[in-house]
Amino acid sequence: MKIGKQIFVAAMAIAACGCGKKADNPLFNEFTAPFGIAPFDEITIDDYREGMLKGMEEEKAEIEAIINNPEAPTFENTIVALDQSGKLLSKVRGTFSPISSSNSTDETRALEKEMSPLFSTHNDDINLNPELFARVKAVYDTKDQLDLTAEEKTVLENIYKSFVNSGAELNDEQKEQLRELNMEISMLQLTFSQNLLYETNNSFVVVDKLEDMAGLPQANIDAAAKMAEENGQ
Repeated sequence: MKIGKQIFVAAMAIAACGCGKKADNPLFNEFTAPFGIAPFDEITIDDYREGMLKGMEEEKAEIEAIINNPEAPTFENTIVALDQSGKLLSKVRGTFSPISSSNSTDETRALEKEMSPLFSTHNDDINLNPELFARVKAVYDTKDQLDLTAEEKTVLENIYKSFVNSGAELNDEQKEQLRELNMEISMLQLTFSQNLLYETNNSFVVVDKLEDMAGLPQANIDAAAKMAEENGQ
C-alpha cells in the first residue's frame, strides 16, 4: 500500500468517526450490540436521510480520489480502492432495508420515494463514468501479467463485468437513454415493492375456532386476537 493511500484512508476514517467523538447520528457510530446489531430504537427517519446523503457524498469523494490518482492504474489503487468504497452508504442502506421491508410506515415509504431517484443517479454516475472505467479496464487488460490470487482475479473480473453490464461501454447518447430507463425502473420497482408489502400486510386468514390455533405460542394468539379486533373480526 502506498504512503499516499495510507494517508487518504486514515483521513477518511477520522472524518467518518468525527475524530473519536461519538456522533449524534447513531449510524455514524460503531454498532456495539451483539453481532453488530444496529440500535434501531435510537435511529430516526432523519438519521436515515442524513446517513444516506452523507454516504453518497463520501462514496463520491472516494471515487474522485481514484480517478484523480496521478499514478498509473493498479490493482491496489483502483480495484481494491473501488471495492472498499461506499462503506458508509452500504451500512446505512443495510440498516434501513430491514425496517422498510418489515416495519414499513408512511415515513419510511416517503423516504424511499425521496431517495430512489438520488440512488439511481448516484449509481449511474459511478457505473457510467468513463474515467473510472478506463482505470478499471486498464487493470483488467493486464490481468494475465499481474501476480494476483484466485480471489483477487475474481474480484477484478466481477468489477469489470459489472461496469460493462451497467453500460460503461455505451456511447454518450446511449448512456443518457440508459440513465432515463434506470430512473424509471427504480421508481417502478419501488412502487411495486411498496404495493406488494401493503397488500401482504393487509392480508389475513380468519379463524373461527380457537382450537384451530392449537400449538401456536400464546403470544402469537394474543397478537392475532388484537389484530382481529382492530379489523372488526
